[in-house]
Amino acid sequence: MLLLREDLESKILKGEIMLENFNIEKIFKTVFSNGGDYADIFFELKNSTNITFENGKIEKVQSGTDSGIGMRLILENHTYYVFTNKFEEKALLSRAYDLAASAKNGKKNYNSILYE
Repeated sequence: MLLLREDLESKILKGEIMLENFNIEKIFKTVFSNGGDYADIFFELKNSTNITFENGKIEKVQSGTDSGIGMRLILENHTYYVFTNKFEEKALLSRAYDLAASAKNGKKNYNSILYE
């Protein structure tokens, strides 16, 4: 499900997209399936605007929105991280599995970002 920025912001503000809408217990069980000392899941929605000036005049204006859900696992002083911009439980479970597998395989300071 691809949402336009305005649609995404509207759904978040209305409470239609929240981490509470997902089976967080199942996601954490998947993350910790190969061990772990700490894990967290976070939601991000960031709007940004950049204005470039040249010789006192506006040269370029850029704006955009970054959004997604990240998961971090700490195991034996190593950090593993995954991210997805899909707001679906299936995507979160898939990324949770990737996170647990990375920790099991010992990929130190593993970072993986999935944009779909």
